[in-house]
Amino acid sequence: MPLATALGFTPGTKSAPRLIHVDTNDKLLFAPNFLIVAAGETVTFEIANAGKAEHEFMVGPQKAAFGDVEGTPEIAGIKAGQTKKLTYTFTGPGPFAFACHAPGHYEHGMLGYVQVVGPGLPSVGTTKVPRIAPITMTDALKFDPSTESAAPGETVSFVLINAGAATHEFQVGPETGVAANQVDGKSVREVADIDGGHVAELTYTFPTTSAAYAFACHVPGHYEAGMKGTVDLTVGP
Repeated sequence: MPLATALGFTPGTKSAPRLIHVDTNDKLLFAPNFLIVAAGETVTFEIANAGKAEHEFMVGPQKAAFGDVEGTPEIAGIKAGQTKKLTYTFTGPGPFAFACHAPGHYEHGMLGYVQVVGPGLPSVGTTKVPRIAPITMTDALKFDPSTESAAPGETVSFVLINAGAATHEFQVGPETGVAANQVDGKSVREVADIDGGHVAELTYTFPTTSAAYAFACHVPGHYEAGMKGTVDLTVGP
């Protein structure tokens, strides 16, 4: 188990799980919607319903949690004012995620991502297990961080957290194509209309040779205000 000083938290065990509190609300969002856990850690999720709509909480491998696969651990029927708990052990590198599958809630954006960290995990992402790279977008029209590192040939899952109120988008690809807003769905890919408080994801496989790559937001006026970043393909993650 990784050292607590390196992680910023003490990883939970099966005998003493770490408590993570998650709020749900009538905006059909989880808060927080991005979490970091240690490899092999046991977590007790405390899910509090602060709104009036009924929710549920499903957690597990990303495909299962997002696909509402039967047998995936979940709490159903979290009514207004209720708080319920679920304990889960994160085995393997992931990717992991959580979601609410009450009618229409997942489609609205009621989902979240889990980053697994710790020694023994692959340092370079693959198409089967992409490396998660969280990027926060703000009302100051900035990306944080504004520079990401990737290894040639690596597959990276950009988890895009809109921490403000303004709507943003995220493009990634060759620097010249991103600068020119030339989205083709292949070399330059995009997630559009990421509303305030929401989280989105874009998985991208970089070329096997070093090249100039970048990311940007091309909502009118945002790129011109400096909402852009670069991908360094020379040093790896």
